[in-house]
Amino acid sequence: MPGGLNGQSSMIYSQIHLIIRRVISNMAAIRRRVALCAIGLFILTTNSPATVTNQVANSTNQIPSKASLGLDDNWIWIPPGTFVMGSPPGEKGRSGSFTEELITVTLTQGFYIGKYELTQREYVTVMGSNPSFFTENLNLPVERVNFFEAVEYCSRLTATEHNSGRLPKEWRYRLPTDAEWEYACRAGTSTAFHFGNQLRSGMANFDGRYEYDAAIGTITNLNGIFLDRTTPVGSYPPNAWGLYDMHGNVAEWVWDRFRTDQRLRSNSHTNPIGTNTHIVRSKRGGPFHSYGAEVRSSAMGDANPTQRANYSGFRVVLIKESISNK
Repeated sequence: MPGGLNGQSSMIYSQIHLIIRRVISNMAAIRRRVALCAIGLFILTTNSPATVTNQVANSTNQIPSKASLGLDDNWIWIPPGTFVMGSPPGEKGRSGSFTEELITVTLTQGFYIGKYELTQREYVTVMGSNPSFFTENLNLPVERVNFFEAVEYCSRLTATEHNSGRLPKEWRYRLPTDAEWEYACRAGTSTAFHFGNQLRSGMANFDGRYEYDAAIGTITNLNGIFLDRTTPVGSYPPNAWGLYDMHGNVAEWVWDRFRTDQRLRSNSHTNPIGTNTHIVRSKRGGPFHSYGAEVRSSAMGDANPTQRANYSGFRVVLIKESISNK
């Protein structure tokens, strides 16, 4: 009996041991499953296709598609942002007035801007005539347009696109403001030109006999290239945002003149717009006959709005905004 009891006890012990092992094994399996579920939940939460898609969609929705606005590939989206407008005191050749005083500017709304200066082909399509002096190539920038004609072009283009249904009613074409133009020209840079602090002959359409270095000023190069005329748009490399001819070729009309007194009111401005009652209007970028110092990112020219010259053209902006062109 004792021996039989011991044998029975051993059997019972073995069965209990087997049950305990199975329980432990099952518990381990449960722990693994819980862990896998937790990992899966983390992956689903942080990297699920739905989440990524929404992030991309949100990012994409911030930039209106060109197709939704009836645009071709000749337009560049400029994101909203903050930049320093003007030039530092040490930049040689800067204006002696306060038109280049350093100020911080914030543009709260993005906009599309023409990749190129407006061509004669584009102008003729809308206006029906070509006022330009250099007319052998319709891909040359339109020139000999005064400020009012540039504004009229934008108004007619807006009306045409609205009537065709290609452009939503809340969007319209206009000239860039002074601040928008410089922001787009700089493309995130703070140097004298969007490509650096030096402008050498052949880098843009300007009077290459008078090159420029921000630390020195004007540098005479009697062998420099001086074409004394416009060149087809896009003949020189673009800036980092894809805009061509921001330095030289034709001086570009802008909507306002961000005047000295406006700059001095504050060293920080949001969406600045100069007065529309000032007699003269600003031009940016400098024309083909300018010295290097005159086509810097911060350099500003001006003229009577009725002036027509074979070196004056413009570039167009498309924005969801209301700024009177009257």
